[in-house]
Amino acid sequence: MKTFLKTGCIVCTLFLLGTLFYEWIYPDIFITASARADEGLIEFLPTDAPVVALTFDTVSESDTTSQILDILETNQVPAAFFITGAWADAHPEDVKQIAKAGHILGSSGENHKNMVQLSDAECEHELAALHQKIKDRTGLDMTFFRPPYGASTPQLIQLAKNCGYTTIGWSCDSMDWKDYDSEAIINAVCRNSQLKSGAIIRMHLGTENTPEALKAIILNLKERGYDFVPLSEVL
Repeated sequence: MKTFLKTGCIVCTLFLLGTLFYEWIYPDIFITASARADEGLIEFLPTDAPVVALTFDTVSESDTTSQILDILETNQVPAAFFITGAWADAHPEDVKQIAKAGHILGSSGENHKNMVQLSDAECEHELAALHQKIKDRTGLDMTFFRPPYGASTPQLIQLAKNCGYTTIGWSCDSMDWKDYDSEAIINAVCRNSQLKSGAIIRMHLGTENTPEALKAIILNLKERGYDFVPLSEVL
């Protein structure tokens, strides 16, 4: 009996130490989980109407912006694009085309840094630098912010609010950033348990199979009675 209890204590201790070590090595995972429970992080639009919002994050490896914009125009679907300073510098014409098409430009900071690891001053610089860059290039004032890596805290959300931003998360992740094939991306959205009124869908620019999947997702959701609305229509 004593041996059993001793073994149990050792196992519990090792599990606790392993959890603490994992949290220390990968803080984003734990920070994100806690932030999602915070009321300041918007993961659903505050509506009971059968509407959803489509959002895109940007990556720099490749570019599918023209394809995505063509699909959105053909289907008359609005979207929000959360960009970084590096992406804006690498794709200046895409930034202009997104704005010209009437879509929302949102911020993920100048350098896509994990802002929970930065000082308040550094966070403010991340937001201000990109804000001014986009203002100079498009004349637009960005008002929506998506924290890089989804990592956030109530303090960061409040800081963003003080800088004029509403912080946007997501409720349905397409998982296209994992380079899944189009069918897997479609299923990740269309079979998602969080796909309901007010859902915010997250996709990416620059991922190979996203354009093909996007066509099917739009068709599927429209057939199910969902309308696509811009974030600004509800928030």
